[in-house]
Amino acid sequence: FSMEDSVVVMPDRPSIYHVRVTDDFGCQKTDSVIVYSSAIDLALEAVVTVCIGDSLTLNATNLNPEDDLTYFWTPGDAIIAGGNTSMPLISPGLSTEYYLFVTNQFGCQLRDTVMANVFNYVPPLTVDADPDTIIIGQSSQLSSTVDPSYNYSWSPSASLDDPTISTPVATPEVSTLYNLYIETAQGCSNQASLFVVVLNPKCDDPFIFIPNAFTPNGDGQNDVLFVNGNNIDVMNLAIYNRWGEKVFESDSKDKGWDGTYKGEALTPDVYGFYLTVKCFDGIEFFKKGNINLLR
Repeated sequence: FSMEDSVVVMPDRPSIYHVRVTDDFGCQKTDSVIVYSSAIDLALEAVVTVCIGDSLTLNATNLNPEDDLTYFWTPGDAIIAGGNTSMPLISPGLSTEYYLFVTNQFGCQLRDTVMANVFNYVPPLTVDADPDTIIIGQSSQLSSTVDPSYNYSWSPSASLDDPTISTPVATPEVSTLYNLYIETAQGCSNQASLFVVVLNPKCDDPFIFIPNAFTPNGDGQNDVLFVNGNNIDVMNLAIYNRWGEKVFESDSKDKGWDGTYKGEALTPDVYGFYLTVKCFDGIEFFKKGNINLLR
């Protein structure tokens, strides 16, 4: 028996190997040995994609939690942080092949590679607000580039109906800068911002206005009497003739008086009105006066 009488084994699980030795005189001896497998079991993506200018974390997963592994990645100058961990952070300017060397507590080693392909692409993105200036209590329709591969994230989100879509409705109480961040399925990203101005006019003259005369003569000009005011939340307008009879009432600034009562055109005269308004900020306004109906 000599050292030349040896074999190389590569068990993938603990295995018992038996040996029988016979000398020149026919004498025999048997023995056995248990060989434990200490192979490293690791999962690592072979190819990853990163957009130029973005960062990405590589992930080498130890599939044997009993192993105590040490890691070494190269090239080191292409790694931002974590070159001696299982999850290095990379941001390559060019497509780069990364090499990983792993050693366990038994001295067993494993070498693996991952190719990081750099995708030189910035997704197009534009944003808009319609309108970009509103009265408090009103809304603005935000819009952006529509692409089914985009994931949308608007901020701040509290005044939006849905911050994860391309066209949310914004109802801010103060002037607000909205930021949109998008990311594609490949991890490429872009961002843009827009500003929505919120005006908060006083709940008073001249921001609440009702004309003192109108001419409902069918010429298409000044034929209907309206209450004007962009900050009106709730209102009531009541109009009376000189005998105290109510001839018109409206609870909406969009509903005006055409100078009729019970379907009949009223004669030119002076009519009294009472106007009560509650603005979006909760402040109330009251006004009374006269309206001249002219024909």
